[in-house]
Amino acid sequence: MSTDAPQSETLTKINDGIVALASGSGPAAISIIRYSGEKILSRLLPAFIGSKALSLEQNERYVNRLRFCDPVTKTILDDIMVVFYAGPRSYTGEDVIEIFCHGGPYVVSRILQVSYDLGFRAALPGEFSQRAFINGKIDLTQAEGIKELTTAVSKQQWQAAIHLLEGGLKSEIQNLRNLLIEALALLGARIDFPDEEDTTHVGREHVFAKVQECATTIDKLIVRYKSGRVALQGFKVAIIGPPNAGKSTLLNYFVGHNRALVTNTPGTTRDYIEEDVLINGRLFRFFDTAGMRDSTDEVEKLGIELSVKIAQEADLILFLLPSTISEQEKNDLLSVVRSMFSVELMVIVSQADLGDPFWAKEFFNISVRNGTGLEHLEALLQQRVDEQLKELETESYICNPRHLHALHSTAKSLHDFFKSYKEGGYDEMLAFELIHASKSLNQIIGDLSNEDVLDQIFSQFCLGK
Repeated sequence: MSTDAPQSETLTKINDGIVALASGSGPAAISIIRYSGEKILSRLLPAFIGSKALSLEQNERYVNRLRFCDPVTKTILDDIMVVFYAGPRSYTGEDVIEIFCHGGPYVVSRILQVSYDLGFRAALPGEFSQRAFINGKIDLTQAEGIKELTTAVSKQQWQAAIHLLEGGLKSEIQNLRNLLIEALALLGARIDFPDEEDTTHVGREHVFAKVQECATTIDKLIVRYKSGRVALQGFKVAIIGPPNAGKSTLLNYFVGHNRALVTNTPGTTRDYIEEDVLINGRLFRFFDTAGMRDSTDEVEKLGIELSVKIAQEADLILFLLPSTISEQEKNDLLSVVRSMFSVELMVIVSQADLGDPFWAKEFFNISVRNGTGLEHLEALLQQRVDEQLKELETESYICNPRHLHALHSTAKSLHDFFKSYKEGGYDEMLAFELIHASKSLNQIIGDLSNEDVLDQIFSQFCLGK
């Protein structure tokens, strides 16, 4: 029996009854099916059998044991538990029902099909959370925190998600907005009532002080973005070096299996390989790159160029020098690499089991073949991550590009405010810049007029959220 159901093209234009599997797909002991919409209880009642079916509304938020049936054939499909949450005191702000049924795929599919037959529509990814946002139950940063919490695989991702979900960023942005609103209020008083006794004492320096406080905090948030990005996306490590330096071998060690091809032929890796790896609970994003050399092969040249770009955007570069090269080759390679990158560079002598040159003593030595130095290398990488994330335990921060873009827009408006202020610009011009700055801040917590932007954000959620 098909469980396909028509779906809307956009999340923001429909608020009818929706349903989705809120737990993981596949066989399970228990599955959760979630409903949301107006007057959904009366729509589902025909499928409920049991003495408590008609008193679900009175037993709001209590778990009720019922049976779920096909209203047409009267076939009992499952023995279920049901909880009813009346809007607006629910996750979405609408009436919400959650059914706890046995997790066999057949049972779940039959319950969903009956739900479609009763007029419910299959929810789109993120639609429950979007309705919560639209109905004012959460702001946009908290919605993003929910999404990140459902996909977190490391402590730092959990930390970033909780920061958003618990309203840490929301509170900071609201404080910044209040400063701008206070500054605008002072300017408004100067503009509208320039000769009133209550406003003659309001000097432009009072306005400047509030805007300066706001700008200082914004600058700090922008600086912390790197740490926030590491928390949410992982610490980016680019492994670079000449051909046959052991880059792919080292990646395979971190991944735990042969992810990259390893041969004695130079240029085997012609493109970069990206892998997420957990090391003692810390999330790393490793990039194995094409061997750096002069090449006449067009494909390999493109791979090298892309590898250079990847390394320039990394948080740390592991530069591998094979123990088999001469001191002059080592010096030439280091000179080139140090002139190319401003990213932190960790120089590592690889393949230590194949040679022991005197120049290698000034660098960190490893051998994947016999395990030399690998535990120490992992400890150093963990230390880099912990140092990066330490300040996030006590400070507010941003962690995704959308937040960063909005703060840059705010900072630009504030820069224009200060420029106009120093040049003696009219109060009206100063207010104009502050209004633009406030609008940019509002975008972070959810004052978005573009429905396409909202759809794009929430469509990244999993079904049932």
